[in-house]
Amino acid sequence: MRTKGMTRTEIAEIAGVSVGHVSRVWSAYQKEGNEGIKLKKRGAPIGSRRTLTLEQEREIQKTLVDKTPDQIKFPWALWTREAICTLIKHKYKIDMPLRSISHYLKRWGFTAQRPTKKAYQQDR
Repeated sequence: MRTKGMTRTEIAEIAGVSVGHVSRVWSAYQKEGNEGIKLKKRGAPIGSRRTLTLEQEREIQKTLVDKTPDQIKFPWALWTREAICTLIKHKYKIDMPLRSISHYLKRWGFTAQRPTKKAYQQDR
């Protein structure tokens, strides 16, 4: 639009952006051409703000699948977020909030399941 003679104000009104934004885009276009105005990836890289490394995550997942908390001498019979926090604290000396544990569990594909209310003795 700018190359066709429109003013920055007119372009801003049509595009629904500020005049300053139009100026920045125009400057980038003049310096680098189409490469200067292409959409770029924004934000932090995926996984950059995670507390646990990928190796630590794999070890925790393996422990959750292969063992129960009482096998590791924890006071719980089933894995809970609190039990997983304790495991991470015990293995890696990292304090993690329960909410973070929820995010990790969701990412790993673990779902919350309620234990059956039926006693094992009644199942015979």
